[in-house]
Amino acid sequence: MTPVRRLNTVGIAAFRGWLAAGCPGDLPTHFLTDQSTFEAIEASCAVEVRPFATRFEFGEYLVEHLSTLSASAIRFDVGLWDWLALLYFDQLCPPRADGSYKPQELVRYTLELAGRKWSRHFVRMSWMSVQEHGDNARIMLSVPMATHPDILEQLAGTQETFGSKTVIALARRLYWDETGGKTKRGAQAKGRGTPRRLSKVLRQMRRTWDPGAMTPAQLQALLPVPEFSRWEAPVQ
Repeated sequence: MTPVRRLNTVGIAAFRGWLAAGCPGDLPTHFLTDQSTFEAIEASCAVEVRPFATRFEFGEYLVEHLSTLSASAIRFDVGLWDWLALLYFDQLCPPRADGSYKPQELVRYTLELAGRKWSRHFVRMSWMSVQEHGDNARIMLSVPMATHPDILEQLAGTQETFGSKTVIALARRLYWDETGGKTKRGAQAKGRGTPRRLSKVLRQMRRTWDPGAMTPAQLQALLPVPEFSRWEAPVQ
């Protein structure tokens, strides 16, 4: 087990510089333990570097192993989330055959607080989705570690959507195959009745209704038919 720490300002800048340069050379794991690039956290906790099948599994693990830390205090802790991203970097950005890395956009690994780009951070969003929505986070996170699905992008794109337990529970009712234990076919598309469309419909509905004050079944009953009935989620 590895004691959890956070990158300090020097470590954050060094990690981001390495990413911005295209990840040259070896993974700079020394940033994790070098006295000049990290600092201790207030409470004792530790994590294990092991493989995770999905981001949901990863999120569950983080919620459990970071439970000694105040969720409200670490929610926007840039140094913590960037430290964890570096620790698990080989899963978040699997090295190519020659050992080199080809990173995605930097906000996947470094926490950007402006413009809700924090919702794109692989580690922080895996933790936060499970922290806020528990098992319903499956609908957003049942993907490989280095994947950011469109369904997560749509549901986390606004505070009104991601911050509503009712909305995320409804998304699971609509788009999750409980029998197969996976996202329903077509849920990642951009057509009628998809999560992208759901986000737009909910924005319109908020002019009249308060989705957060409803149950998932009540909210589902207000969705346009037959656009959303194609998902065959029974209203109970």
